[in-house]
Amino acid sequence: MSMDYNQATLHATKGYTLILPGWHGYFKWDFQKKELYFQDKDYYLSEEQLKEKGVRERKDWYYII
Repeated sequence: MSMDYNQATLHATKGYTLILPGWHGYFKWDFQKKELYFQDKDYYLSEEQLKEKGVRERKDWYYII
């Protein structure tokens, strides 16, 4: 089931790990900062950086765990 950014964020706040096709790594919720972040090994993007990458417009989010 694919979803939009808002639905994905709701799943992330429940502890689910998210993925986007074409991205190597995963998206998770940072409970301290209260924001979605991306991580691939040592590479990290904050929610603000994700906005700049255009992930909010994507409608093909999936959760895996």
